[in-house]
Amino acid sequence: MLYEDHLCLGVSTNNVEEVIRTCFQRIEGRELGRLPKSTFAKYMLHEARALAQIQVAQELLDGWDTDSRTLHSDGTSKHGRSFVTYDVVKESGEGLLLGLREIASGDSTTQLNVLERLLSDVVNMFQHGAVDVVCDGD
Repeated sequence: MLYEDHLCLGVSTNNVEEVIRTCFQRIEGRELGRLPKSTFAKYMLHEARALAQIQVAQELLDGWDTDSRTLHSDGTSKHGRSFVTYDVVKESGEGLLLGLREIASGDSTTQLNVLERLLSDVVNMFQHGAVDVVCDGD
């Protein structure tokens, strides 16, 4: 839970162990023993992304005949790095993150390629049966 909370607040996977150690030492006044390393934090983020993609896939299947789903994109650049996101917005206004990717260029070809890769990731969830596993639990 500590790792998840810190990662959600933007602590990098490379720093999360040290941030937790420092916080615990300052608050509790004692040292922690062995903690998971950055590889553990990276796996957590990969699993979170997979779960988000499963949710998007399921939402798209459940509302396939719905006309009020929209695809939104946004991009930002800072310190020489550029990122683009794509979201599926439901009729309720709730947005589901399809994905975030770093891009080298903001041209339309690059953005289309990113969208295709993100959609391919979601389709792969179907091909590997991940969505069926989630549906069977309902």
